[in-house]
Amino acid sequence: MRRLFLYILLSTSTYVCGQEHQQRSENTVEFAALPDAPSATQQFVNGGTPAPLRSLGTAPPALLIQSLPPGKARRTADRSFVLLTLFQLAASIADVESTQHGLANGAAEGNPLFGSHPSRAFQYGVALPLSAGIAAWSYKLKRTAPQSRHWIIPQVIYGLIHCGATIRNLQMAGHK
Repeated sequence: MRRLFLYILLSTSTYVCGQEHQQRSENTVEFAALPDAPSATQQFVNGGTPAPLRSLGTAPPALLIQSLPPGKARRTADRSFVLLTLFQLAASIADVESTQHGLANGAAEGNPLFGSHPSRAFQYGVALPLSAGIAAWSYKLKRTAPQSRHWIIPQVIYGLIHCGATIRNLQMAGHK
C-alpha cells in the first residue's frame, strides 16, 4: 500500500510539474482560421486593366534560433544550480535528523509511508535518492531550456517541504 501511494504521488507530481512544452506542427493548425495571404499575381481593376503592383518592402529576417558561441556557452551546473541543490539536500538531511531527534524524545512519525518509528538508515535510503532524482530532473529542465527559470521549481518546492517538516519536527520534539 505504501509503494502504491508513493508511486501515485510521484507520478502525479511528475505529470503536473514536468510537462514539457509541445510544439504544434502544421498538421494541427486549422487552415480555415488563417487569413488569406497576399498574392504575387496582378489584381485586375474594373474588370480588365491590371493594377500596378506595389512593393511590400523588405521582408523581416527569419527567426533564427542558435546556440551561444562556443566561448560563451552556459554551464548547466553553474553556481545557482549547485547552491539550490545543496539547499534541497541540506533540507532533506535536516528533516531526517529532526525526525530522529523527535523519535528519541517520544514523538511518532506522521508520514504513513515510513511507519511510526522508522530507522535512520531507512529514512536516508528514501530521502537521498529522492533528492538526487529531483536534482536530476532540475538539471534536465535547465539543460533543455537554459533561458527559462522553470528548473528552479522542483528543487524549491522539495526543499521548502523538508524545511517545513524540520520546523514541525522540532516543534513536536519540544512539546514532548
